[in-house]
Amino acid sequence: MTFGMDERTASIMQRVCAVLYILTMAALGIDLVVREFVLGLPVGGYDDIAMIFTASVLLFIGAVLYFGGVVVPRVRPAQLAAIYAIWVVVGTAFTAVKYGSTSLGAVLGHLRIVGSIVAILVVAYALLAYASNRNMEKKIMS
Repeated sequence: MTFGMDERTASIMQRVCAVLYILTMAALGIDLVVREFVLGLPVGGYDDIAMIFTASVLLFIGAVLYFGGVVVPRVRPAQLAAIYAIWVVVGTAFTAVKYGSTSLGAVLGHLRIVGSIVAILVVAYALLAYASNRNMEKKIMS
């Protein structure tokens, strides 16, 4: 939708919107980290912002994958497993530090939750990338 703009103006507007979106998400992310780890505020005071931030970033990544904003190379299952494992380790470590978990049972509980969430995200993004590649191939063939 260009609202009556010529192609050059529409292209500039799209770039400006993309940059401002990324800057806004970065500022919100920094704000959330500062509130939690520097100021020590309780999560209940800003969990709505955290949910909006998370949903916005996840939907942005999914939309970029699906609509072909990023060309995703074919990923072998071993690479996908490595990506999954890295995100699970990072997510579990972050969660354990955030909640001050020191016992093995608590860390394993975090591992189960983070592993499930990351699995859903990796599968969803892999399916979106696959669907995007199929759409691009169809457009090229027609």
